[in-house]
Amino acid sequence: MNDKIKKKKNKYINQIKNIIYYIKKKIKYDYLQIIINSEIGKEIKIKNSNIENIENKNYKFIKINLYKKKKKCTFICNNSKKNTLKKCINYINNTINFVSKDKYNKLSKKKNLIKKNNKKKLGIIFKDNINLKKIIKICKNIEKQSINYNKKIISDGIIFIKYINYNLIYNNNIKCIKNYISKYYILINNIYTKNKNNIEYYYKYIIKHKLSDLIKNSNYLGKKSSKYLLKKKKKKKIKTKKYNIIFNKNISSIIFNYLYKSIKANNIYNNTSFLINKLNKKILPKWINIIENPFLYKGIGSKPFDNDGFNTKKYILIKNGILKTWISNYKYSNKLNIKNTYNSGGIHNWCFKNKIKNINKKKLIKKMNNGLIIDKLLGQGVNINNGNFSKGASGFLIKNKKIKYAINEITISCNLKKFFKNIIYMSNDYNKNSKIRSGSILIKNIQISGK
Repeated sequence: MNDKIKKKKNKYINQIKNIIYYIKKKIKYDYLQIIINSEIGKEIKIKNSNIENIENKNYKFIKINLYKKKKKCTFICNNSKKNTLKKCINYINNTINFVSKDKYNKLSKKKNLIKKNNKKKLGIIFKDNINLKKIIKICKNIEKQSINYNKKIISDGIIFIKYINYNLIYNNNIKCIKNYISKYYILINNIYTKNKNNIEYYYKYIIKHKLSDLIKNSNYLGKKSSKYLLKKKKKKKIKTKKYNIIFNKNISSIIFNYLYKSIKANNIYNNTSFLINKLNKKILPKWINIIENPFLYKGIGSKPFDNDGFNTKKYILIKNGILKTWISNYKYSNKLNIKNTYNSGGIHNWCFKNKIKNINKKKLIKKMNNGLIIDKLLGQGVNINNGNFSKGASGFLIKNKKIKYAINEITISCNLKKFFKNIIYMSNDYNKNSKIRSGSILIKNIQISGK
């Protein structure tokens, strides 16, 4: 960790101490929680071999949760100036008395909240020296690869992003400030083709915690993006009927994200999930196991503690297709009288353990033989209350184990229960750009509306 990062972290620690001082002078409270999240970075865009834009990013929010007599008041601001803090504290002081009581409005007892950060190496920050000239050269090379692959490919810009993320939390019952820092880099290749009838856009991205890992993986970004886009240039419509479907890994991560939403403790408590009666019951094929691992080295979702300040823990979510726990934070674990899974702020890394022999994407297509590959979903048509799923989609028609042509203007209509139940295989192309690291999935007999 270099001196600049250390200074910034110490600055945020001092800001938390100042907030505590100002609040103590003004308000009597039972519990106090202060969260600072800050992202500082740089974004570079290259287009047509020129630097189109270099922009410094500086995003920050301060969240104050104050608990008093079973009441909770929250205030969020983006700076720690005295005038802002005074307004914030006055707002809390004037509002807290009008908030309704809830016996679960409290922080954990001191003995239940672990003080020290996990000491495991997470691989979320490395000493990387950024050479802007080298980054710009890499971006130009990716763009050159894309447009040289075929004359019909047009660049819409290569974007490089670097972020340093600072996370700090103070809970008055442990009287210490827990913190961690992460760093990540993103490369995005934006390209398109056009003809008389339409413009077809496509983008592909890589996200890594370590700069050298990003650079290594950038070699394929240009050619593969262009090759894939050209396959989608000429699209056709297909008949309305049931098809076997492969959801590409990026889409399967989205499908499993609906599973996450359906088993969140707050949705279970509020009776707003179609899986409300499925705890300790089979919801996925028996060969699928899902493990939440917040300590996965270089994982996108790796972190030492959650937004409540609890140290994260590794646990089994799905065992042999059976749902083993709801995903909870401190408040809703108390409301449901279940064990806390330490997921305040969201999930960490879902790692899929496939008991069926590992197969790659090509073998997955061969096993399907005939059907569709879906690489894009459109619209908002998912109802977590009942599991109904209806979304526009596009992708490819597969005949005799080979891509025949691209397809569009179709609608997938199903229920998420059937999606999860009818998964036949998952390939081993696990999505490392997501917290949900699923591979491409083959699902049988899904209704498709076409022409």
